[in-house]
Amino acid sequence: MYLNCKTYYSFKYGTFSTEELVQTAADKGVTALTLTNINSTYDAWDFVKHCRERNIKPLLGAEIRNGDSLVCVLIASNNRGLASIHRIVSEHLVNDQKFPDTLVSRRLRSATYAVRCQFYRLTLRRTTLD
Repeated sequence: MYLNCKTYYSFKYGTFSTEELVQTAADKGVTALTLTNINSTYDAWDFVKHCRERNIKPLLGAEIRNGDSLVCVLIASNNRGLASIHRIVSEHLVNDQKFPDTLVSRRLRSATYAVRCQFYRLTLRRTTLD
């Protein structure tokens, strides 16, 4: 299972179209795939449609960033969790607000505890290829 996949809706980071991402996963025998575009869920339903056509279990979420700084990766465990992700991302983007660095612990855990979203804090390391 791949937990942090992006399409070209993750501007400057993703290169695949939604269909190309899912087709590549299908070609490699992937059975579950998580779409976590940066601060967006624009192509969520196209992703679900393409996954279902190829017998891949679709999981949805969003990678939350302030500019190039990673805050967290949110993965919904159900439709209510996805609605919470939509609401939080939309609220910050519409109001042109930065996501708080304590988004996971303060805001989401208390406001959506019953929604059962899964949260992953990631540490990014810069690597070079020789």
